[in-house]
Amino acid sequence: MKLYADTKFEVGQTVYRVYETRKNIEQKATCDVCLGTGKITYKGYRCNCPKCNGRGELVTDSKEVTLREIDVPREVTAIRLIANKANSGLLKYVLSVPHRCHSGKNVLEKELFATIEEAQAYCDEEATNDACKAFALENCKGY
Repeated sequence: MKLYADTKFEVGQTVYRVYETRKNIEQKATCDVCLGTGKITYKGYRCNCPKCNGRGELVTDSKEVTLREIDVPREVTAIRLIANKANSGLLKYVLSVPHRCHSGKNVLEKELFATIEEAQAYCDEEATNDACKAFALENCKGY
C-alpha cells in the first residue's frame, strides 16, 4: 500500500501554533463591610473581615472564556499520517519543544500558520466570531 498526502508544511519549516486556553474572568467590587481594607475591629480586636475573608473585595460575577494565543515559533520535526479503513487520513505534525511552550506532539494542521501575521489574523477573526456568538446568545434568549 502506498500513501500520499499533500501537506501544508514541510519537515524543517518554522511555524506558529495557535492554541486555546480557558480563563476565568471575575468582576469584583469593594467589600461593603470593611470598605476594602480587609480588616474589621470586633470587641477591640483587629481581625480579617468575615464577608470578604480579608481580601477587601468580593466577586460579583464570574465567566469562563476561551482565549487563543500564539506560541513561540517552532520547527516541524515530523509529519504523521494516520490512515483508517475509510481511506481518509488525518495529518498530525510533531514540533520542536523549546523551553516554556506547549506540547509539540500531534498538532493538527488547522492550528499551524506559516507567519505570525497569519496566526494573528486567525486569532482576530475567531475573537470576532466569538463576540458575535456571545452577542447573539445574549440577545436571543427565549426565542
